Amino acid sequence: MDFQPLAPGQGGPLVGRVVVTTFGNPWCALLRFNTGDLVRLEDRGACPCGRTRGLTARRIEGRAGNLTLTADGRLVTEAELDDVLGAVEGLVFYQVVQINSRRYAVRCVAEEAKAAAATRAAGRALRRLYGPEARVDAVAAPELQPAESGKFRRACARFPIRIEDCLDDRYA
Repeated sequence: MDFQPLAPGQGGPLVGRVVVTTFGNPWCALLRFNTGDLVRLEDRGACPCGRTRGLTARRIEGRAGNLTLTADGRLVTEAELDDVLGAVEGLVFYQVVQINSRRYAVRCVAEEAKAAAATRAAGRALRRLYGPEARVDAVAAPELQPAESGKFRRACARFPIRIEDCLDDRYA
């Protein structure tokens, strides 16, 4: 397992993508297979489990395919969205779709009695996260629809975000 850190302005060196190489698989050899996952490395010392070798991840930041960008171009992970929106009282679920470099559509599912207040609070929180140039359109929704794959995506951009362009070149 290898770790490819993001560039310093994009969340690195502690956040990056995980790539794996398989050994001993008689059916398929994978060399630096991109899993699509982003992780944050542990930087507070040894792993609580006592392990002293290898990489230790503090948390999974989300999927590279679910990244969005701030209005000034910094990557935003699903974990960052969870941190910000997890503090919104009454919010149950959300979906952020980045339309273009500065426009975001947000669907908020909230407790019925708190739906309006939670939707407004979510919009304010995301404006702070995405920056003063961001236009955040937050609407209350009774439910979220899954993607064609059947999965729910909490975040995505309607344009490609190439994670390869955001990696720290020193470790490529």
